[in-house]
Amino acid sequence: MESNTLQTQSTPFAVTTPPKSKGFDCIEAPTQKRGAGKKRKVQESTDSGSQEIQSPTHLDSLVSPPLDTIPSPGDITSSDGIDCGSLDDLWALLIDNQDQTSAPVDDNEEPPSLHIKSNEELARSQALMASKGHYLIDSKIIDKWREIAKKVAEVSKFITPQQKTQMKIDFKNQLNLYRGMAELNDVPTTLMDRTSKIQYLNTSMIDLLGWTVPLPCPDKIHMLHIMSPTWGASMAKFTQRSYLEASHDVVTFRAGFRRLDCQEMVYKDCSVMASVKRDIFGFPQLFVIQMIPDPQE
Repeated sequence: MESNTLQTQSTPFAVTTPPKSKGFDCIEAPTQKRGAGKKRKVQESTDSGSQEIQSPTHLDSLVSPPLDTIPSPGDITSSDGIDCGSLDDLWALLIDNQDQTSAPVDDNEEPPSLHIKSNEELARSQALMASKGHYLIDSKIIDKWREIAKKVAEVSKFITPQQKTQMKIDFKNQLNLYRGMAELNDVPTTLMDRTSKIQYLNTSMIDLLGWTVPLPCPDKIHMLHIMSPTWGASMAKFTQRSYLEASHDVVTFRAGFRRLDCQEMVYKDCSVMASVKRDIFGFPQLFVIQMIPDPQE
């Protein structure tokens, strides 16, 4: 009995080893398309955004204030050293003068390119030229001018009043363009329209001629006083050819001039270049005349 007991006590205890882990069991299941949850989130964010835009408070913050509530530059103080006068000019340029072509024009006057000299005007021109010692216009030249006037009158019949208004606006724009160029030019320059009206003289020409007559000057007697007879004849020929030949736009010639306050018929030599600027129909409407006096010894 004792041996059996001892044998039982010497028998070691059995040690149980834990089973190895097999991982997750794979279960077959039908596949589903992904993206449903993301789409649902996008839809939710869209709905929340639309609700936010429909909020009155948010809408007020998106709308810009009306133009009349924006303070004008005149209401801005110059605490930072800003010139409010220049800001006023800029404000007027942006708000008041958006359409410069809407400047008022005289509806009673024809566009310069459509001007037709009457028999009375031709007779007056002859008298003025004779008083200033210029060559009289012969009958052949007068006949050509009458033919030109007839053609211009025929074209003018098909031009509507609205088109004539636009022609006068285009002439003013062209005049302002060449006036700006003449202001920056040191060469003595004169701008004369088709009616022989002196529209502009730059500073160099005013100083050279001693010009004191207000501009624009419709009276051609002042230019007849300044131009020598050779100059007058060359200019009259060029004006007529500019109607008869569309490609005849520039001419240069030798001539003489005198100051406006000079009463003697003594002229100084000079070189003259004249160019014609045309309207939409190709008729002359503006002449740019530049003169360079000969060097004085």
